[in-house]
Amino acid sequence: MNKQETLIALMLPQLMIVVNMTMVSVALPAIRDAFGAPADLIAWVITMYNLPFVALMPLYGHLGDVLGIRRMLVVGASVFLVGTVVNLLSHNLPLLLLGRFIQGLGASGGVPLAIAMICRVFPPETRGRALGKWNSIGPAASVTGSLIGGVIIDHLGWRASFAVPIIASIVAIYLVSRAVPAAEHQQRAQTLRTFDWIGVLLLSATLATLLFYINSRAVTGRAALTDWRLLVATLSLLGAFVWHERRVAEPFLDLSILAGSNFRAASIASALRMVVMSSFAFLTPLFLADVKGLNATVIGLIVMIRAAALFPTMYFGGRVADRLGSRPPVVVGLGVMAASIWLIILPGDDASVAWAAVGLLLNGLGAGLALPALHHAAMGSSSDDRGGAAAGLYSMVRFWGTMLGTAFSGVLLQFLFDRGTAISASYRIAFALEFVVALVGVLIAISLREETA
Repeated sequence: MNKQETLIALMLPQLMIVVNMTMVSVALPAIRDAFGAPADLIAWVITMYNLPFVALMPLYGHLGDVLGIRRMLVVGASVFLVGTVVNLLSHNLPLLLLGRFIQGLGASGGVPLAIAMICRVFPPETRGRALGKWNSIGPAASVTGSLIGGVIIDHLGWRASFAVPIIASIVAIYLVSRAVPAAEHQQRAQTLRTFDWIGVLLLSATLATLLFYINSRAVTGRAALTDWRLLVATLSLLGAFVWHERRVAEPFLDLSILAGSNFRAASIASALRMVVMSSFAFLTPLFLADVKGLNATVIGLIVMIRAAALFPTMYFGGRVADRLGSRPPVVVGLGVMAASIWLIILPGDDASVAWAAVGLLLNGLGAGLALPALHHAAMGSSSDDRGGAAAGLYSMVRFWGTMLGTAFSGVLLQFLFDRGTAISASYRIAFALEFVVALVGVLIAISLREETA
């Protein structure tokens, strides 16, 4: 089977996921206004998607190893399609949150399964380039989603924005079925009977209670980060999960993979990159609406700048990693992301929107440069038979950043609003926290070992 056809087919689930993420980001102000929800509650529109999206990545990776990557990609895209239809038909916030949860269930496998298949099909000397090409569909989808999403939301309402991901998921199912190689060895019945389902439940419960603790007002009615019952539950479940995984014969999450120093550092740096990116994606549309008074169409056009900036550096970032190793592009990329945030928070309240546009441009350039190199560093030492498990664990840790970044941003913003902090000052404080996280990512990236293949 042609490698390039396989690579193109693997781009379609990524297209499906990113178009949906981008359109929801642009729609956040409209959704907030439609339901009259505060910032910490509206953050659940993102969080309800991210919870299963993050928690089930290792599950998809493991099942991809034993049941077949193509089969699991089709299953995931089909579940995503169901959730998107629910979103399209939702008439209240609880139904929208349910649809977002189902979407996350389906989308969870798209990233780790595609990374595992690329690492299986392409040799090490061209793997970085292939990962860069695969990643480049994300910025292209973000540009399309931002531009079309803003126009659709302004003219047809926020629900109509879910029509585009429906089309993308149908095309993804068709192309993956035709162009991705089938598994050579499958152990369906035996695997489903002996699989570590207890580990899946424990990890999912740990992530859920952690999110409930961070943003508890919508769950228990107590202020964020103050309900100690949820904190105790989180720590207890985490301890039970680690204890269980170390004793089960075939663990759902092979913790020994974390022993590799490059894998560990790349995973943490990638998670911090996603904290910055998700916080930026959550805060920027609200900032442009609340502080600059822009409508959804204009917000979509401005947000599109970051998506467009991601494309060139993400496409060529893999080639840079192939030639120079992982550390230089990651350090430079995260450093540029940190610098870009100052262009949002330093100018005064009367500053032109152009400052925000330049900040988005630099943020995208830095984020795009770092990502293929992070994939390269994390997966460089993984064997083919554990590729799915390693990609699943790496992707889960990476997207923890997305989940935590959005939740913390929503909580912090609402906390500042409740204290009477001025709107513009509240956003500057939230963006400043992103800057600190980006700097920590730079320090961790410096520990990456140089790799040339």
